[in-house]
Parts: sequence; C-alpha cells; structure tokens
Amino acid sequence: MAIQSSIPATGELLEEFAEGTTEETAAIIDQVAAAGQNWRETSFAVRTALMRRAAAELRSHQDDNARTMSLEMGKPIEEGRGEIEKCAWVCEYDAEHAEGFLRDEPAPAPAGK
Repeated sequence: MAIQSSIPATGELLEEFAEGTTEETAAIIDQVAAAGQNWRETSFAVRTALMRRAAAELRSHQDDNARTMSLEMGKPIEEGRGEIEKCAWVCEYDAEHAEGFLRDEPAPAPAGK
C-alpha cells in the first residue's frame, strides 16, 4: 500500500511513497541504533560543528521547506519560515550548551543516609 501526501485544502496528490517492509524497517532501526552509539562517542567539538551546519542548512533551504509545510500542512508560508528559523536557533542553542547539559553530575545521596 502506498503512502500518499496531499494538499489538505484541495486533496490534490503531491507524492506517493512505497511502504517499507518489516525487514526494511528493522534494518533502519539497526542503523539508527549504530548511529546513536557513534554519536555518543563523538566529541562535543564535532557535535557543535554539525549542529551549526544543521542550522545553516535549515536556513539555506528555508523557502523550499516553508513551501512544503504550506502544501502538506496548510501552514502559511511566513509561519513556516518562522518555524524553520526557530529550529535553526534551537540547533545553535544546543551547539552552544549541549556539553554543559550533558555534563556528568553526582547523584544525590539517598534520603535518610
């Protein structure tokens, strides 16, 4: 069964996507798990650079992505641009602060001890 993307306002078909098999889905899950393990072992300097690059990519394709949001969700294009800018800002914020957020902290002593 194909998965369809259509314009909410008109019902016009935008694109069809083939549904993945159970095996394909399991392979993707395995790839994601491996990528997650690699990310855990990636330095914060590399992570920071990648998150800043993600922000730049979001901004460089802002108009195309806002148009897609408009077509697929009915979101006004200007709101889509704002949402993309917010996502880019979050990428930059995380790039700047992730190391501090993920710093090891000692666990509090159990109550009564």
